[in-house]
Amino acid sequence: MIISPIQYENEKFGLLMIGSVGREKLLNGDDKFLIDQVTRMLSFYFRNAQLFQKETTLKNTFQKYVPAAVIDGLDKISTGSGALSPKNTEICSVFVDLRGFTAISEKLMPDVVATMLNRYYEWITSIFAKYGGIVDNLVGDGVIVFFPNLEKNSKYVEDATKALFEIIERIDEFRNYFESRHISVPGIGIGMDAGLATLGSLGGSYRLNYTAIGDVVNTASRLEGLTKVFSETYSETKVSCVVSKVIIDAIGPMHRHFSAMGEHD
Repeated sequence: MIISPIQYENEKFGLLMIGSVGREKLLNGDDKFLIDQVTRMLSFYFRNAQLFQKETTLKNTFQKYVPAAVIDGLDKISTGSGALSPKNTEICSVFVDLRGFTAISEKLMPDVVATMLNRYYEWITSIFAKYGGIVDNLVGDGVIVFFPNLEKNSKYVEDATKALFEIIERIDEFRNYFESRHISVPGIGIGMDAGLATLGSLGGSYRLNYTAIGDVVNTASRLEGLTKVFSETYSETKVSCVVSKVIIDAIGPMHRHFSAMGEHD
């Protein structure tokens, strides 16, 4: 009997054992050479299968943070860094804020606050993801999202606007869940702008974050801040949204759902 290990470097996958069939046909040196070649091929096969499984697992995990289009479309800076190369891309930037959440959270136990936030994140991020949005960051009750024009899709602004409309349509679904648990949920403020941004990795060797940077992101944040004015003026408004003229010009007939505010610095 010839026993040949199936292994790649120091990692063992198993053993290949082959014995003679009867005394007339004993295994010889040529047979051992052939068996060694077979185990060598099997070792590479199992190693490649293992690497593919790891790559698939990592990709599936990463897609919870970044859509597949980003993973497949961006190049690595280097094989060792694991960072995604910066790329100038047109995006629609969206900032979302849960009104009055700080005051509410001060009256609740931490575990209740965590449950509330997770429910809120699940609800709103699933809507953004449905239309191709990438969640950039979750900061307290704030959600930062961007819709990239990765494939030269001229409808990325429309997609972001459709996500906004669905949030408005389903806001009662979100509010009712918590009000049924005697938790008063305030309104939501949303700011949106579109323009050129740089997408890629930001951070150091110990921590990287795939994010968007640029004036368009800052403008969306400032527009979201303006929604506080409307929350105070229109107390019954459940979702207040302020968008830039760039958004209005890009969404075609959907612009009729917005009212002009005029010029603002």
